[in-house]
Amino acid sequence: MRDGEVFTTGEAAKVCGVSQQTIIRSIDEGLLIGFRVPGSKFRRVPAVELRKFIRRHHLPLGRLPLEDRLILMVSNDQSRLAKEVKLVVPRYEVQYVDTFEAGLLVADQRASVLVIDERVGKDSLESLIARISRMDPPVPYIVLGGSRGETTQERHYLPRTLARQHLQYRVESFLK
Repeated sequence: MRDGEVFTTGEAAKVCGVSQQTIIRSIDEGLLIGFRVPGSKFRRVPAVELRKFIRRHHLPLGRLPLEDRLILMVSNDQSRLAKEVKLVVPRYEVQYVDTFEAGLLVADQRASVLVIDERVGKDSLESLIARISRMDPPVPYIVLGGSRGETTQERHYLPRTLARQHLQYRVESFLK
C-alpha cells in the first residue's frame, strides 16, 4: 500500500478479512478514518489509516501487501547482525536497517515488528523505543542484548545468547 493510495470499502474489507458492512460501520463509528466521495454515498479509506486499523484491531498482518509486511532488524552494523541472526518468516520481508531508517519506516506505519540490536547505543535505543511506544498502535519490538537495561521491559528483551533458538518464535508470536 502506498501512502497516497485509497481503498474502496470493498477493497478494505478484503484486505482486513471482514465484511464491507463492518468497514462502513467502522468508518461511521470513528474506528477507521475514511471519507465520502464528494457528491456520492461511496466511502474511501486512505492506505495509512487502513494499516493503522489493521494493527490496532490485531487483524492478521498476512493479508497486507508484501511491502507492508516488514520485519526490521535494527543495528549500526547490519552485516554483523545478519551473520549472527538469520531470520526467515514466510510472507514477510526482513530488512536490516540502521536506527534512522527504522525511524522513517516506523513513522510510515510500515514495520510489523522491530528487532533492535542493543549495540545501537543507549540514546538511540531509548529514542527508538520512545517513538515506538507513542505510536497508535505501538509496533511490537524485541531488544537483542547482553543485559537488560532500564528502558527495556522483560517481555521485550531477548539475550543475544538465546537469539538463534528463540527469536523466530518470539517474532512469529507478535505477528499472530
